[in-house]
Amino acid sequence: MKLAIHGYDRSHPDIAGSLKNIGNVYRRQGELNEASEMYKQSLEMYLAIHGHDKPHPDVAASLKSLGIVYRLQGELSEALEKCKQSLEMYSAIHGHGKPHTDIAKSLWSIGVVHHKRKVLSQAAKFLEDSLGMLQFLHGQNSQNADTKDLLCDLADVYEDQ
Repeated sequence: MKLAIHGYDRSHPDIAGSLKNIGNVYRRQGELNEASEMYKQSLEMYLAIHGHDKPHPDVAASLKSLGIVYRLQGELSEALEKCKQSLEMYSAIHGHGKPHTDIAKSLWSIGVVHHKRKVLSQAAKFLEDSLGMLQFLHGQNSQNADTKDLLCDLADVYEDQ
């Protein structure tokens, strides 16, 4: 529908967003190759819209989503690269060293990739940094779902050390 409205031959944020959402559905269904393809198309379109040299939240989110699907596919080098690019972009957007949920979640994603790569010291560092940021943002004793899930991932790393 959005293609019919906006045209088949041009990039539009609504179409890029729809592609990313379709990728999310595929990822949740375990259709990782299809998810990857949708995320790549979304990323390409967002880059065409926002440019390759200007940080934008949509580009950063697409990079992180692509990194997550690469991790799930076992393509850990590519996953780490995309997650780091996402972190760099979110940091440029929100301010280097400034706490923000997007930055915390990118740190978390990098930590999980390091855990999968069995680089446990780096996994612990990134997960601890993410936890510290989320606790700063939501409170030390937060019952936030992200904080709980992150604590589980961190416990898994500590158990493996």
